[in-house]
Amino acid sequence: EDSATDIAGASATTLNITSAGAITDSSGATIAVTGLATINAGSNAITLGDNGGDTTNFGSLNVTGGAVTVTEDSATDLASVNSASLNVTSAGTLTATNVTSTGDITLTASTGDMVIGTITGGNDVTLNATSGTIDGSGTVSGNLATINTQTIGLTTEPTMNVNSLTLTFTDMSGGFSGKMLSGAALVNKANVTIVSTPGTVRIGSWLFDGSGQDVQDVTQEFSSYSSQTSTLTDMLSALEPVLADPDFFNEETVSINIDIEGELGMPGDEEIANMSLEKEILLQIIDLKEKLESLDRGDDVSMSSEQVEQLKRDIEEDIAKLMKKLAASNK
Repeated sequence: EDSATDIAGASATTLNITSAGAITDSSGATIAVTGLATINAGSNAITLGDNGGDTTNFGSLNVTGGAVTVTEDSATDLASVNSASLNVTSAGTLTATNVTSTGDITLTASTGDMVIGTITGGNDVTLNATSGTIDGSGTVSGNLATINTQTIGLTTEPTMNVNSLTLTFTDMSGGFSGKMLSGAALVNKANVTIVSTPGTVRIGSWLFDGSGQDVQDVTQEFSSYSSQTSTLTDMLSALEPVLADPDFFNEETVSINIDIEGELGMPGDEEIANMSLEKEILLQIIDLKEKLESLDRGDDVSMSSEQVEQLKRDIEEDIAKLMKKLAASNK
């Protein structure tokens, strides 16, 4: 069309609209497209499904426009979007296969899950799936990404390639509320804000506990110990005489006083004193240490190198959490 387009209603297998002006729908319009809908307004606005009486359903969407706003009454598949800004609300699962905007992006799955493909925002990106979860192996790029959901990345981890990140979670599974990879743009852990989370959040090698507090980077934590004691194995080896004592398993707890600066020679003035080590936690650490050693030896030939490295990272995280729990038990 050579001017603005208003859709009074449509029922089709596929739909292809190109307009020289803005594209809107009439109040109370019913748009039912079972397949791909290709809608091109050039640099003009596209506003569909915004009226209370509208019924708007697409199989998938290929959209080009300026300010794009789409409200769909079923699941949404954004096959391809190029826009100046984007605001999409879906009544079902929202799949962002290939989304690019020079401005802000807001995607909301009001009653379902969200699947991340490629989401590239010129400014801020907001992902809302408060009644569901977010997963997907794709990448979110932009300035600030704000994510509100139950959990993210517990099935497939997306990559957060943004300058800063604000996260709000309401659920967890296996102790985790979020697992994400860190892109090249996210270089500073201080740029991650955890508003609330019931479980641990992992972003690359960064860990945040259930209170949203920063947990020592796993790699950095181990390297700081290894600078004075070589490895975590050396620290645990120092406990072997205690474990060899037959009375150890007859006692409720064993207390070990460690002068960090004096005994280990680590920098700093603070001392960790009177650390009460519960036997169950200590034995878990030792068991995990043995699993790490087994992986380093290559005992399990059925696993690929990628699977081995992933399992080692998971075990190291578990050890770090147990060590943190031990340290907190006497607070």
